[in-house]
Amino acid sequence: MIAIRQCNVAHGNRPVFLLEARRAVFPNLKPSTATISLRLPQGMLDELKVLANQRDVPYQSLLKVFLSERIATERGRLRRRPRRVNA
Repeated sequence: MIAIRQCNVAHGNRPVFLLEARRAVFPNLKPSTATISLRLPQGMLDELKVLANQRDVPYQSLLKVFLSERIATERGRLRRRPRRVNA
């Protein structure tokens, strides 16, 4: 009932019917992810799976978080590093 009420409020108390829905087509939309193959030591993969299980998230998602955090850290280091001046 709550979902129906929220839907009705969002659409001005007008019932929304699936028959009115139209299929959206996005011909120029490209996937935002790429599939890769990555070889990891079995122990590292096992540890990653344990950490992911403790956080109740898929291990691939946790790996993306770890990579994202490390990339941000490395980019920050590069910005703080003084640039060399060629003589």
